[in-house]
Amino acid sequence: RRRNDTPVSETEYQQMLRRTEVREVPESLRALRCALRINEARIYLEWSIDDYRSGLTKLQTAERLLTQSRTELDELERAGPKAGEDLSSLRGKLASAEAAALSLGLDRGMWQERADEAIRTAEEAVSLLRDRGPLEAIEALETCSNLFYHRAILSREEPSGPVRVDMRRAEEAAREGLALSERNGDFMYPSLSLALGLAMPVESMDMAAGAYEDGIRHTDMQLQPNLYVVLSAALAEACAVHQMETQDPVPGKNAGEALSAAFGIINRYAHMTSNAFLQFAVARASLAVGLAAKSRKELGMALDALDRVLEIWTFTPYTSNHIQA
Repeated sequence: RRRNDTPVSETEYQQMLRRTEVREVPESLRALRCALRINEARIYLEWSIDDYRSGLTKLQTAERLLTQSRTELDELERAGPKAGEDLSSLRGKLASAEAAALSLGLDRGMWQERADEAIRTAEEAVSLLRDRGPLEAIEALETCSNLFYHRAILSREEPSGPVRVDMRRAEEAAREGLALSERNGDFMYPSLSLALGLAMPVESMDMAAGAYEDGIRHTDMQLQPNLYVVLSAALAEACAVHQMETQDPVPGKNAGEALSAAFGIINRYAHMTSNAFLQFAVARASLAVGLAAKSRKELGMALDALDRVLEIWTFTPYTSNHIQA
């Protein structure tokens, strides 16, 4: 699922859940039952991304499963680990899943007051998994970077010091994840490039554009259309901002090409990219390109993208926040 963001049907999700269904197991397999619960929660998290209409229910189900897992893991640790059990690794996987759940909630405009808790949980996951499970550690570092970035965005109205610190820590987490991925077969490389680009300051938009281009080169357009759209839209926005800063026409040309690629993928894979987040990404990129080029065409495309959100998605706090912005 992490390598391929093609939507999965409800039947396939139910099959996946049945394979990880938690049944009564002997005392000696309680750690396995806990691991299966975490896997089940992960499936619900992925499902909540694909299904925005009832995604909140699935997100809450995942959080309930993770709370049960934490309670059971605490009991296992008090009882003492059995032979061959690595409860630290299991604790790290649990913390990583909890951080991912909180991150998805923050993306939906909920749990803003839990941003600090989410970051602490992600850092706990990184520290526990760095030496035990590099692939899980890479995912936790990506979540950590995204959470620092999100907290910085939430703190824009506050003094700029904490914002700069959070953006720098987001960049450091993304760079560490990239270094770890290079040593382990480029796992999740494009999404880490996206996280790195988002963490770049405004005066380094050329470096952010380089990170996005790097991610696009490692993204399969057919198997990962959602990621390709997000990276292309981010590249268009970064190039447009760079053009406004420098008045250089070259970034403007690159911005137009990237924006065209994003819209092209959305139109070609409409059945795979009917995701509100993608529509917001291209709308924001269209707005930036239109302002940089002083063109009404891109501004009209931005409004069309928002109109598509209104047509596809029910009105929720998540969509209303972004539409107002």
